[in-house]
Amino acid sequence: MSDGKDFLNKLTESNEEREPVYEMARVGKMLDKYNVCVYEGERPVPHFHIYIGQPKSATWESCVRIDVAAYFNHKPHMVTMNSQEKKALVVFLKGLHEEFPDMTRWEYIKRTWNTNNPEYRTNVDKMPNYSRLKNAKEGFWG
Repeated sequence: MSDGKDFLNKLTESNEEREPVYEMARVGKMLDKYNVCVYEGERPVPHFHIYIGQPKSATWESCVRIDVAAYFNHKPHMVTMNSQEKKALVVFLKGLHEEFPDMTRWEYIKRTWNTNNPEYRTNVDKMPNYSRLKNAKEGFWG
């Protein structure tokens, strides 16, 4: 049996028309409170969503870029994280994905983004240092 990376590689390679694998790919839950997901058919900047509540009607939501340690200005999803939440995000993203335990959650996010948003692919190889996410007031929205 192949591992998760092989499965997603084969899925991406065999998906010649680049049809989205998921409408919304759930990555997991951080701190038993924050849902992390990647949508298909998104805007041109590679990013993922972190939210509390239900998708598309969250009570708290932030968008974080995949390629750099910056928030993505994706109104109305513009909540910033405090230092504890940023640390928790780093630990969460470095952790192994539950369904594909041979890849980190960040690798899963990147792979899922590229599959679901092929016109806006990212080729970044290393996870940015999300503990250094800058607040919106500091002018670092991507």
